[in-house]
Amino acid sequence: AQGLALEHGFAAQSGPVPTKFDATLAELGKKLIARDGGFACIQCHSVVDTKAIGVFEAPAPNFMHVTTRLTHDYYLRWVRKPMRFQPGTKMPQYAEGGKTTLKEILQGDADKQFEAIWNYLLQGEGMAPPE
Repeated sequence: AQGLALEHGFAAQSGPVPTKFDATLAELGKKLIARDGGFACIQCHSVVDTKAIGVFEAPAPNFMHVTTRLTHDYYLRWVRKPMRFQPGTKMPQYAEGGKTTLKEILQGDADKQFEAIWNYLLQGEGMAPPE
């Protein structure tokens, strides 16, 4: 996490900023990463032992490792504008002007949706993949 932060011009921290886990938000996060009704994150990202659906030359990180590899702040910056941090990345930008196309979950509020996904990711190895 420190190396990624420094590489992109952000101050390194001694460790990840603790985030209070919210089980309700985690359930919404699980819906948001799903293929049906979500952003379809599982196309590229594995979830614990469940492999990603799509096959790419550069696989995306397994979701069980994200919160140990990235700080909360870096995750939020990345998910809002992935191309800003890694030009040419396969990761799409899901929000524009603070809104996403998934209006039925948290009224399409991108910040709230990304926070819900973070809460899902906080489960690490204990997370269950979406149906």
